[in-house]
Amino acid sequence: MSVSRSISRRRLSSLAGVTSVLLLAALLAASPAPAQVACTTPPDVVPQEELAPGTLGDGVTTLAGTTPVPFDFEVVGTIPDGWMLGLDAIVIHIEGPPEFLDETGGVFFGMSGSPAYVEGVLAGAVSGVFYDDPTFGLLTPAEAMLEIMEAAQPAPPLMQRVVPTDAVRRAIARISGESVSDVTGSFQQLPTPLAVSGLSRRQARELQARLDERGENFRVYRAASAATTANAVDPSQFLPGEPLGAAISYGDASYYATGTATFTCGDYVAAFGHPFFYDAPGEISLGLSGAEGLMVLKPVGYPGSRFAILTEPRGTVVQDRFAGIVGVVGVAPPWVPITSDLDNLDTGGSRLGTTEAIHTWGWWLEEIVWAHLWGNFAAVFGHYGGGTSRLEWTLSGVTSLGPFSVSSYAMTSSPWDVTESMWPMINGIDALLFNEFEEVTFTDISTTGWVTEERREGRIGQVLLSSTSFPTPTANNVIKARPGDIVTIEVTFEMLEGGDAVVIAELTVPKRARRTVDIRMRGGRERSDYWGAGTFEELLEGLQGKEHANHLVISGIRPIQRLEQKFVVDGRDRFTIRTRW
Repeated sequence: MSVSRSISRRRLSSLAGVTSVLLLAALLAASPAPAQVACTTPPDVVPQEELAPGTLGDGVTTLAGTTPVPFDFEVVGTIPDGWMLGLDAIVIHIEGPPEFLDETGGVFFGMSGSPAYVEGVLAGAVSGVFYDDPTFGLLTPAEAMLEIMEAAQPAPPLMQRVVPTDAVRRAIARISGESVSDVTGSFQQLPTPLAVSGLSRRQARELQARLDERGENFRVYRAASAATTANAVDPSQFLPGEPLGAAISYGDASYYATGTATFTCGDYVAAFGHPFFYDAPGEISLGLSGAEGLMVLKPVGYPGSRFAILTEPRGTVVQDRFAGIVGVVGVAPPWVPITSDLDNLDTGGSRLGTTEAIHTWGWWLEEIVWAHLWGNFAAVFGHYGGGTSRLEWTLSGVTSLGPFSVSSYAMTSSPWDVTESMWPMINGIDALLFNEFEEVTFTDISTTGWVTEERREGRIGQVLLSSTSFPTPTANNVIKARPGDIVTIEVTFEMLEGGDAVVIAELTVPKRARRTVDIRMRGGRERSDYWGAGTFEELLEGLQGKEHANHLVISGIRPIQRLEQKFVVDGRDRFTIRTRW
């Protein structure tokens, strides 16, 4: 799920003429996002019943750059309730021009939303592809796209796989020259190409695996970062067939999908012909940007993909429905600023990373923060591998109780992944987002830290003990001391990369101490203490964390001592204080 709440949806019905015009005008005017120009004249559309087999039409889409190019198609048939109850799928066959087929092979990823016309009137938007033969595709009817801002009621989930009817199978066989028995494939919703920046191939694969596990219909590819929304958005309206981008985040960790604009009305633009998120949450906030196609990659025997990058921010995506998305130009979306100011202790280099998270429902904010920090760590570190890092962080936001802010830090030493210091903070974001006490809205996430290839890690080695009554240091694990004495502990740490470090600590023996007191020493554990919190305030206190990996923890006499070191502490030891002998 892409959101943590359920959204209802009214069953799509077939409206035509004046009724459709008045309905869309009222719905767009009532959109939660303000607009300078309301939609009062929606485009004319072809009634779905007129899209009979053999109907010829043409459409526009963009391959490279921002200038749409034409394509021709023939209607093959209709799959009733193909996408879902009340939302039919119109089967088309791309027939040309020859240069279009030569370059694309037919329907390609990124073509979602490309408008299709019959005699100049909008018939639908390209939204699906026949994987066995990409010259066959699906249209989402234009009538349905006119209603994608309609108030919602419960509906079955959208189908990602559409099985052809017998009539459609026979038509495909006739056009392709195959026998009907050989037509065994199915249509599938065009996956949303999700561009991500700042990630390695390995990290991009990890992201794809998580998206697949959550049932999202994205195809991840690595791309350049997108411009931020810090400056005023460009209110330029889109052209039908022009590339269009919807952004989860901008900046260092840019997450965005590109598709195609279907039609415009006032300051509004409809696109994609299918939802951005598979579960179509309805009301939403995403960045709306221009896009520029780079090229269409046409593999053999598989639908092609259009690679595109975002250009200037233009507004906000305000609706994500089963029949497509709707954006409004000229209105900037709200965002959460994410910053990381990191230093490389080996080279002296540093970098201030910035990301603007727009869609923060559910687990997406954690995903964006992870990508932002991993990318900036990698940029400062210069490679992927082990070492030591320290990350200090502050999470700020608001609840019904008012504003809040919580700060802490983490230090880790790893032979494999120097970025492990970010996980306590990400777990803290998760704890706040899904806490049972207050609804949290984040307003700022800021971090500072450093990284080095050096494994700054020390193991507890020799321990020398002395007391006020017996001042000569001894290496025995028993020290004699009278109640009220000061016990001095001299710990020698064996550093992982050579050399020693000496730390001296002192304990006061309680005046009513037992005959023997067992003292334990160990390295700290990088964890927060928010489990079992009974209030939001206790949750915040627990997130600050009392113990970290660079602490030497000495327990047995209260209060417990947590002595901060300049390295990660490993190992454990113990000794006994004997007060009577």
